[in-house]
Amino acid sequence: MAMTPQQFAAALGMLPPGAGAAPPAPATAPQAGAPVLSHITSAGDRWDLLGWWYYGDASLVAPLIAANPQAPIEAVFEAGRTIYVPILQTPAPTAPDLPPWKQ
Repeated sequence: MAMTPQQFAAALGMLPPGAGAAPPAPATAPQAGAPVLSHITSAGDRWDLLGWWYYGDASLVAPLIAANPQAPIEAVFEAGRTIYVPILQTPAPTAPDLPPWKQ
């Protein structure tokens, strides 16, 4: 039985990256009106690195995971995946010795 070139390459594990693999799940934007950034992953990106890059804290992965139900929980992302990064609202720090109209 003759094989096509693609079948032969698949049998030898020589398909180009992405060929034959299931495409990543389409990214769905979080809730309408929620302020978010979108990040396109590079090979080697991780949840904790995204937390560090965007929030300055590698332990802040829960908001990222919650905003991306389509993304797999895996150690390292593949390149080209869209990850939504919610903008966290934090109150502006105030100095206790400022008058109320300057706080």
